Amino acid sequence: MNKILVLIVSFLFSSLSYGTVDNSDLDHIVQLTKEGRYQQALEKHLWFHEASKTSQGMGGVRLSYALDEWVRLGKNYPAAMDALIGIRDDNKELLLSGQGDFQNFLELSSINRVMGDREATLDLFIILDEKYPDQAQSYYHAAERLLIENKAYDISARYIGDPILKYEGLRHMRERNLGLARGNPDLNTPRFIAYADESFVNDVLSLIEILVAVGQADEALEVQKRALSYFESDRIMHAIP
Repeated sequence: MNKILVLIVSFLFSSLSYGTVDNSDLDHIVQLTKEGRYQQALEKHLWFHEASKTSQGMGGVRLSYALDEWVRLGKNYPAAMDALIGIRDDNKELLLSGQGDFQNFLELSSINRVMGDREATLDLFIILDEKYPDQAQSYYHAAERLLIENKAYDISARYIGDPILKYEGLRHMRERNLGLARGNPDLNTPRFIAYADESFVNDVLSLIEILVAVGQADEALEVQKRALSYFESDRIMHAIP
């Protein structure tokens, strides 16, 4: 067990006093950082990072705003950056051993993003594509945008499968997100709805871009047609030249 994991485990045992994980815990971290109480902020970051894994509605916060705040802390407190790098490297080690899962890859890619090292995620996915294509299939969604940005369309085409089924999965995901919002007042906000809509549009655009790039124009047109009949979007309407 490395020293970062030891620190996480030891702090988890003392975390019950914080109660339920929610945005107020992140606000507390921000306040601790502003006050210069850096070690306490790091300890709570470590706890929040683990405890939020099982807190409904906190997954997005955990891998976005919380990591942004962690990097901000790390600029003033190197031990915090070392801890974050340790978590990333533990995930990388698991993935390269073939023992990792989607959450490991998503966590690693999110950390690389906030650290400004997205290319490291791309390089890792290319290695996993060669060594463990079955596992890479489950990580693909988290790497898709990087692959497209780097015009690795051939790699993407191997993982999207049936384009129509892929599209229907994207539509289902938006409906699922909207369903979560209807059933949870904390999620039923304009911000979350906008996130669900934007995610759908971006994913559809990515699918169309890949299909056009690899010469599957008919499938791209069918995806566009289905998407526009379901959701009005100028960006999708103009996605195919």
